Amino acid sequence: MENLIRETLIKYYETCSVDGYGQVGVIRFNEVFDKSLMDSIKDYGHLINLSTYGGRLGTFKGVEIVDQSLRDDCRQALRTLNPNYKRAMTSW
Repeated sequence: MENLIRETLIKYYETCSVDGYGQVGVIRFNEVFDKSLMDSIKDYGHLINLSTYGGRLGTFKGVEIVDQSLRDDCRQALRTLNPNYKRAMTSW
């Protein structure tokens, strides 16, 4: 399961959208993982935390990356493989 979490998040960072400054917004759980995995992923709090966020459009589950090595791998994937990030960093 740890490898699934790691691979899925890195793949997400390779293709996710960013704002004009290259920042990734809140990672919505349903955009990254299958909803049926929510209960089993809660056991891996040393890698990621699940939080509930809310606003005018309702509530959603967000993912926070806790593990530093996973965070570094995701940052590397974002900076080297993500075309949206590259465009944002070179457009201004």
